[in-house]
Amino acid sequence: MNKIKLATIFLLIAGSLSASSTIDKKVIHFENQRFLAQKNMLLDEVKIEKKEKIPFGQWYGYILHIKVDVTGHGSVNAHDILFSNGEMVTPDLMNVQTGHNYKDSLSLKVTSAYYQANHLIAGTMDAKNKVVVFSDPLCPFCRRALPGIIKKAQAEPKKIALFYYQFPLLALHPASDVVSKAMIVAKREGIKDVELKIYESDYKKYFTVKEKNAQKILDGINAILKTSITPSQIQDASLKKVIQSDMKMGNNVMVQGTPTLFVNGNLDRTKTRFAAL
Repeated sequence: MNKIKLATIFLLIAGSLSASSTIDKKVIHFENQRFLAQKNMLLDEVKIEKKEKIPFGQWYGYILHIKVDVTGHGSVNAHDILFSNGEMVTPDLMNVQTGHNYKDSLSLKVTSAYYQANHLIAGTMDAKNKVVVFSDPLCPFCRRALPGIIKKAQAEPKKIALFYYQFPLLALHPASDVVSKAMIVAKREGIKDVELKIYESDYKKYFTVKEKNAQKILDGINAILKTSITPSQIQDASLKKVIQSDMKMGNNVMVQGTPTLFVNGNLDRTKTRFAAL
């Protein structure tokens, strides 16, 4: 390759990197300006956690880590997703021909820190494939998907290790708070296959997702699991800490709904990665 062509390539690369860097600065400036308009919020920090080139034009996708001081709640860490070409910014970017939302492919990965023995519900720790699921026990989508996922991991323990994290969506299913805590208590008591039993049960015979009476919910859970868990047991402060820790782990990888599945570190939104195992 002659020197003129080589110099031209270097100039093109340098120009591309410079343009990309300019877009980065504009995105961060935009996020800062957006928070200036918010009441009761003070933006402490915003940084780019992940950046991906979108396969057309000069569009880039960004996952931003933001730290905010919220009045009455203290410091809060969160994530935001934005797309920009330096001229415009949008929280969603879709291909009009295929319908693909590039937000679906812009995600964070789970690390080995998520492969904790106390979260393993099926398979073995040394299994070839590691699967992490964040789930709400009363989420209808979870209840359709989880039994099959659990049974597949149980059937192939050396192939699939399944790690379960509690992610109750209390705004939608208030009863999930008691159910999630009762599941932890049951596991501590040595009850086997707690998740599978709960997800396959007909809990609606006993309570609805909106139920807030702890005793009524526990009557149903005890009937399902053949346990005798009491309201005083689920008031144990350690249970709340476990669930908060699980949800924090989910928030760290931008879990926003359930079920959310990660296969070998990668988000598996359509369950195609898991199906291919």
